[in-house]
Amino acid sequence: MKQASTFGLNSLEDKVIAKNIGNFGIILTRRYLLYIVMVLAAFLSIYTFVLVEESAHEHRKISTLTWEDFRGECGYEAFAQNPRRAFRNFEMHHFGKSVGWDGYVVRVNLNDDDPLSISYHSAYIMVKMATADMPGGLGADVGVTLSEHNLERYSEVIEDLHIGDHIAFNSTLLSLGDKHHLHHLRAFNIEKIPGHMDV
Repeated sequence: MKQASTFGLNSLEDKVIAKNIGNFGIILTRRYLLYIVMVLAAFLSIYTFVLVEESAHEHRKISTLTWEDFRGECGYEAFAQNPRRAFRNFEMHHFGKSVGWDGYVVRVNLNDDDPLSISYHSAYIMVKMATADMPGGLGADVGVTLSEHNLERYSEVIEDLHIGDHIAFNSTLLSLGDKHHLHHLRAFNIEKIPGHMDV
C-alpha cells in the first residue's frame, strides 16, 4: 500500500523517462526533469524581465510632448490647483510615454555612494529645466534615473557630468511630482551637449 501526497510529488521518483538522441541515450527520473524545467524557466524569466524590458525601452517612439505642455497639465501649479485632475491627466495621457527633453544637471547620485541603497535604478540625476516648474525657480524640476544596463552604456557621459552641465535625455515618464517629490523619468538615452547654467 502506498500513500500519495496531494500533488503526487512522492511518485516522481517512480517513473523513469528514457530518450534516444542518435547514438546517445538519456535516462531521467521525473523529479530531475522537473528540476531542469524549473531552472530553465527561471533563466527565461530573467531574460524576459531584464534584457527584453531594456531593449523595449530603447526602441520606444519618442512622443511630441514638450516640457511646457507637460507643465501646463501636470506641473506644480496644475497640481496645486487641482491634484486629482493633474494626477488623472498624468495617468490617462502621459504615464509610460517616452519624451525627448533637455535640462541642466543639479546633482548626480550613484547607488555606489549609498551602501544602504536598495534600488531598481543605479543612477539618479536631478535636472533643472529651462523653464522652472517650482515657484521661484530654485532647485531641480525632474529626477532622471538610469538602470544598471544603461549606466554601463553611458558611464563615460555620467562620469563627465558636473553641476550646471547641459544634457539631453530620452526618457519614459514614470511618476508625477508633487509638493515634496520631483517628476520621475527613466532615461534610456542621455548625452551631454554644449552649454552651462549656474544652478
